[in-house]
Amino acid sequence: MRKIKIITDSTACISIEEQNKWEIAVLPLSVEVDGAIYNPLTDLTPESFMELMGNSKNLPKSSQPALGSFVEMYEKYIQEGYDVLSIHLTEKLSGTVNTARQAAEMVEGNVTVIDTDYIARGQAFQVLEAAKLAKEGQMSVQDITKRLTEIRSKTKLYIVVVTLENLVKGGRVGRVQGILGSLLNIKLIARLKEGQLEEEAKLRSNKKNYDVFIRCD
Repeated sequence: MRKIKIITDSTACISIEEQNKWEIAVLPLSVEVDGAIYNPLTDLTPESFMELMGNSKNLPKSSQPALGSFVEMYEKYIQEGYDVLSIHLTEKLSGTVNTARQAAEMVEGNVTVIDTDYIARGQAFQVLEAAKLAKEGQMSVQDITKRLTEIRSKTKLYIVVVTLENLVKGGRVGRVQGILGSLLNIKLIARLKEGQLEEEAKLRSNKKNYDVFIRCD
């Protein structure tokens, strides 16, 4: 059985401990905040990013890894004797997975690219399972890919938007709506489904947020 290397991007929120334990390689999506560029793997923690975002004048932006970065990483592991399984966030929110596909066609080796249809821990579920199976060394890339399809079909990712401020910055909510939402302590619950964010509910208390999650099937 050939060795398999798992590669993902920083939107999976794979911790350093998880990267080291399961030998996962991570390509960063750079983050721009008010003109300053940050590498989320080396320059930011979740806490420092939240602070930056809270103090920023404009909504932070992310940039996908360059094509050359994918090619370089793929070639590195191919030369070390690996088949590569490259697992990324939904193409509905970023061009990252399409860049990965382009890079896969440019290298001489076995590279399989997966669109998880998710971000954050929804994406990480698939990355971590793939890494565990790859490290065990008992399954082929094709078998692991089938397992990821099963996980994807059973995954549901819900997002609670605590403040509407960033939706105002991004133009998704009007300023007046944002002010009213803040005054009324409105929290938005959204679900990521097939790569698209869909509103589930607008609530005014954390208890109701929990009730919504309990009702979700």
